[in-house]
Amino acid sequence: MSLAVAHPALAQAAPTPPASTIFVTGRGEVQVAPDRARVQVGMETQARTSQLAAQENNRKQAAILAAIRKLGIPDA
Repeated sequence: MSLAVAHPALAQAAPTPPASTIFVTGRGEVQVAPDRARVQVGMETQARTSQLAAQENNRKQAAILAAIRKLGIPDA
């Protein structure tokens, strides 16, 4: 059996912020057309020989770069 007794001396009111406190929340957003892009491509290919794997990687990389160029993004 347990007994709980309230002790008024132990109860404390929640602290209130000082009157001089100001709380501000804000959000901003700016949209501009990008003038630079950095693309890093990585891939992993398994093949019977390293030469076949390298050829497949080159084919995949060329396809990715062609798709990027098709979007109008210059090589520079």
